Amino acid sequence: GGRPDLGRPDRDRRPPDDEDDASTTSTPKNTAAATASVNIVNTEKTPIHYRFQSNEGDDDEESDYDDDGRRRRRRNENSESPRKDAVTQYMSTKRGSVSVRMSSAFVGFSMGGFLGKSIMNNPKPLSQILCILFFLMGFLRNDYGELSRALGLALILTIRRTTNVRKRYPTAPHLKALLRAGQRKPFPPLDGDDEKENPWRYQPVYNDDPDFRMPYALIAMVLVGSIAGGNIHLPLFPAWIGGIGGAALLAFLTVSTGSSRGDLARAMGMRVVSLAEEALNINKDLRVFRKVGTVSGLIFDKILIIDRKHRVKDRIIQGFTWIYDKASNTAAQVQADIKEQ
Repeated sequence: GGRPDLGRPDRDRRPPDDEDDASTTSTPKNTAAATASVNIVNTEKTPIHYRFQSNEGDDDEESDYDDDGRRRRRRNENSESPRKDAVTQYMSTKRGSVSVRMSSAFVGFSMGGFLGKSIMNNPKPLSQILCILFFLMGFLRNDYGELSRALGLALILTIRRTTNVRKRYPTAPHLKALLRAGQRKPFPPLDGDDEKENPWRYQPVYNDDPDFRMPYALIAMVLVGSIAGGNIHLPLFPAWIGGIGGAALLAFLTVSTGSSRGDLARAMGMRVVSLAEEALNINKDLRVFRKVGTVSGLIFDKILIIDRKHRVKDRIIQGFTWIYDKASNTAAQVQADIKEQ
């Protein structure tokens, strides 16, 4: 005469007292085995020993969802935060912000003067326009503003690093030796007698020895000589002859040894090389060339849009064609008048 079976499933039955005692005195190993054998999907009640998944130990792995249940965006490790940008860091102070904007205005003034002198032979109007334009562009939060601020900071860094280049490659001792006002200091500093001086085989020995590369110094002085000689206007001599003469003269001075003239030429050549390297480093830090390309592309796109809308190119071509036809007809009429006379 036990209790009748009411057809209740086994999972709702309470185990006998002896089974309760056995379960309370079971070892952790048996408890873990029992927990592992339970499938929470097939039960209506959660087992008391079920272990829920926890993310406490997964500190290194980031979840794909945030606290609000939205999917996280994938991070690009190669991208930099705007707060870490060199221009933003320099302009974080009031003094730096004013310096960058004034420097960008000076860059615009210089560019306008150069373009105005080259195109209109009058640098004043275009220099004033670009000076104001670059200053106002520094307040914009777009590609034009980034270019203006980058150019301003590039000028500031160039001036600062020029001082370091002058300290690394001083020319005052060589000028004094050239004027007989001081003792000659060979450059690059070579060991041995004057007869054994060979700048082509120079290698720095001590930590304070300057970095000198004869091929680069020679190429730099050839370029400087050609530019300087080409801008010297002499009667009966074209500009290209002056460029060749200046390049040959400075090349000869650079390779000459045993004299202060050669030391001065080599020091000046390394100054030019160092300034070029500093310019490349500044461009790498500020990405000036990339920003110039971006702004140039935007301007070119706007020009194309205006041309498609107003046919500016066709009108310019028609204007030049009309001028050419008028000049040709006038020249033909003058020639016909001369022949009749």
